[in-house]
Amino acid sequence: MTMDSPVGKTAETENEGHDVVSSNTLAHVVSQNVLVTSDQLVNKVEDIFNHEPNLVGIIVVSADEEQLVGMISRKYFMELYSKPFRKELYLNKSLDTLLATDFEAPLCLDETNYIDYAVRTALSRSTEQMYEPIVVRTTQGDLKLIDTYVLLLELARLHERQSMELHESLSQVKLLNAQLEDSQERILESLHYASVIQESILPRTELFDQLFSEWFTLYRPRDIVGGDLYWLRKINDLTLIAVIDCTGHGVPGAFMTMTVNSVLNHIVDTICSDDPARILSEMNLVLKNTLHLRQDSKSMVDAGLDIILCCIDPAQKKLTFAGAGLSLYMYANGDVNEIKGGRAGIGYSKSDPDYRYSNVVKDIDEGTILYATTDGFLDESGGAKGFGFGRERFKNTIKQCAKHSLKHQHDYFCQTLTEWRGSREQRDDIALVVFKPCNNM
Repeated sequence: MTMDSPVGKTAETENEGHDVVSSNTLAHVVSQNVLVTSDQLVNKVEDIFNHEPNLVGIIVVSADEEQLVGMISRKYFMELYSKPFRKELYLNKSLDTLLATDFEAPLCLDETNYIDYAVRTALSRSTEQMYEPIVVRTTQGDLKLIDTYVLLLELARLHERQSMELHESLSQVKLLNAQLEDSQERILESLHYASVIQESILPRTELFDQLFSEWFTLYRPRDIVGGDLYWLRKINDLTLIAVIDCTGHGVPGAFMTMTVNSVLNHIVDTICSDDPARILSEMNLVLKNTLHLRQDSKSMVDAGLDIILCCIDPAQKKLTFAGAGLSLYMYANGDVNEIKGGRAGIGYSKSDPDYRYSNVVKDIDEGTILYATTDGFLDESGGAKGFGFGRERFKNTIKQCAKHSLKHQHDYFCQTLTEWRGSREQRDDIALVVFKPCNNM
């Protein structure tokens, strides 16, 4: 079957009669272009994915290579193969059979479509399809594949450039006041749109409800979007949960969260999903290679992150924790225990690529409550002298409300933070995740 691209706003429609493709179109987004014909066997796809670990998907065309038949994403293919007897069922069958029974038609766009249009279209798909790769048709008629997460990063770059344009215009405020007001409105619209995109990568409430008996989050970016992130996955019988503090605020910080979310998902899907310490070590190595940060005097920024990562095994009533720069707080039997993470941050230019993080294993039961926070809460200025909230005050806050429901605790933490800050502006991004890990014990 032939799949047509949806009609969307393109650079060409605004420049009819001219050979112009804007830099914010899909033509300038990093892509992949591995193609197979639909008459080949499923084991061909398995071989390609095994030999190409960074490949997000494969485009399937007809036997004469004239028509787009479908797309097979790595993530969905691996999930399908992990199900009982699926590998044996499909291994020696043609890709036509696999696509007809288990894969939906991919989103196909033209390379002249704008990036923001492509993002809106991708995110309007069903929950299962939302982050699947996008097939893009070039002006020459060729096909290529774009990772939706890469597309989100490109959109964040566009927003960052718009923000820089705003700051440059401030120096001419007296002459360009009317234009500045218009620019501010556009930037705010972009930031609010970026916040919708950033929140779309946060775990759904349904997943929290499925994995925990009680939970709450306190998520407050300082500048509409920010560098804090929380992350949750269920893999086999294990629960993985992370709270992450990336370098920067606003758009640069949000840009980092997109990168980190993609890297973390890649690692747990393809490398390791049951060893938090190894996952952090792999993140450190991948981010150092991904960000390409220079260590010379010309470097203007050094980016990385601090993280809390927990792996929960409900059947064994065990929690395995590894951290970088952040502590996990555990309430059990009336006491609050601070479990400190390693001091070495992740992904920074001076981080040791061979550094190995350590796991801490704890027994948990139905009365255990875990508190994972970035340093935004702990460093928040307040009180009579403007000091930071601090670890001891945080632990005392836990003791004062730990015997109440987590709904009550959420309100208590919010009220305590507001009273502590007073009339001061929020200093940093804040992310706090509190949960009881034993929903199925």
